[in-house]
Amino acid sequence: MATKSSNAHKKQQVDDLITCSLCLNYFADPRMLPCSHTYCLQCIRQIAASNGGQFECPMRDGTRLETNHIDSLPINRAVRDMVDILPAAVDASDQNREATVPHCDECHLDAADLWCSDCDADYCRKCCDNLHKGRILSQHRRVPIEEKAAESKRCGFHHDEKIRFLCSCEALICRDCQHSKEHKGHTPALIDEVVLDITEKLTTGFKEAQKFLSQTKEQGNLLTSGNENPNTQSITQIFSALRKTIDDYEKKLKAQICTIEEKNTVLVDSYLASLVSKQVALSKQNEDFDKILLAKDHMQLLESKKKLTNYLEQLTKELKELKPPIKTEYRIDGVDQLEANINGTLQRAHIIEKRPDPDPPKPLSCGGLPCARCKKCTDWEFTGDKATWNWIKNANRNDWPQKDIDRWYSDSIYNLFEKHGNCVLLRDYLLRLLDDLDDLYLRDDDYYDRDYLLRLLDYYYRLLDYYYYRYYRLLDYYYYRYVHICLCDRE
Repeated sequence: MATKSSNAHKKQQVDDLITCSLCLNYFADPRMLPCSHTYCLQCIRQIAASNGGQFECPMRDGTRLETNHIDSLPINRAVRDMVDILPAAVDASDQNREATVPHCDECHLDAADLWCSDCDADYCRKCCDNLHKGRILSQHRRVPIEEKAAESKRCGFHHDEKIRFLCSCEALICRDCQHSKEHKGHTPALIDEVVLDITEKLTTGFKEAQKFLSQTKEQGNLLTSGNENPNTQSITQIFSALRKTIDDYEKKLKAQICTIEEKNTVLVDSYLASLVSKQVALSKQNEDFDKILLAKDHMQLLESKKKLTNYLEQLTKELKELKPPIKTEYRIDGVDQLEANINGTLQRAHIIEKRPDPDPPKPLSCGGLPCARCKKCTDWEFTGDKATWNWIKNANRNDWPQKDIDRWYSDSIYNLFEKHGNCVLLRDYLLRLLDDLDDLYLRDDDYYDRDYLLRLLDYYYRLLDYYYYRYYRLLDYYYYRYVHICLCDRE
């Protein structure tokens, strides 16, 4: 029998398994580090906050984490489940064990520790030692209570006999019962042998059930792994590309504006530089004139008159001819509507929830899948533009204008339908039949009339050429437009 001390030791082992080594409490929101050690999320945050925003694993294995990476640590689901299950399971196991331990048949006070097979009684250790002190009684076989054999029930008809057999009629019987009239001709089996067989089968069954359940749980866990969802990755890649495109175009527009502004700046700087040089020259001439006036040198004034007059006339002429630069003007078209257009385009991208169909449609005779609305084949995808699609859908069923017919063939509109499923065209099906006939003809087998097969092949090939190639336009139009292919709008 498991003692109280051993039970306490096992409970302590369970507690150690599900206890955080930092806060010494059961794990709360356990998170697994890259080094595989597990701690409470709040404990990791507190240590990081007290360590300058960096968490270092207490096991000194070199694992370090910044604060912004802590919340992204994966949850240790196994530890979380053990915290939820193991404490209650251990307590329940202790209660069940206490409830199933028999009491001593002698004192009726203490729990039984030993079972005597000769006395067929349960004793506590003290009573067992007192009762088996004699020379004869001391020879009795005594075993721990947990090794006590399952106590056999007494027969309901023969009270002095224990039930030992399982009859072929599924009744539990004793030795006297197997010789009775009720069980005459039946085949009894020892309960111990039957129990072994049943135990083996049930054990195998439980193992297989557990294996199947584990596989099913693994499949279920795959359904919850959103980090590896290819659809999410595709959205991330597309929007990253869109952001890059927008940023690149923004840089391109700004670069064009900068180029224009640089040209205008060069023109203005050149114009101002010319004016500055003329200002410097004018100031120099004016300074020489002031010196002549200050010196009251009339002779020099008369001598410089012509020179100064010519300079002023030339300066005036140059200033009149000097035109201010014409700056390159520009405007930005389409930017005001850009936000509305982008919003409209983005709203066209949405998630459509596809619910599983409990009763999937059966394939058509061509092998394709039918449309839920028109029941025509959906294994064909239109690869053209929206305008052409609308033109095909809105075509008059009874009277197609000649211009539409010409457009159908001149633009090879029928080639815009691309097959992506299991659909087999009528012509392809006929060709397969002809190929099968051809194979029969090529076989060296007297069972078949080779001349007849040759004539049949020639006839069907010519018939197919006549009706398909002679009327292929009509066949193509009605096959695609009205007979076979679904033209419903598909999401």
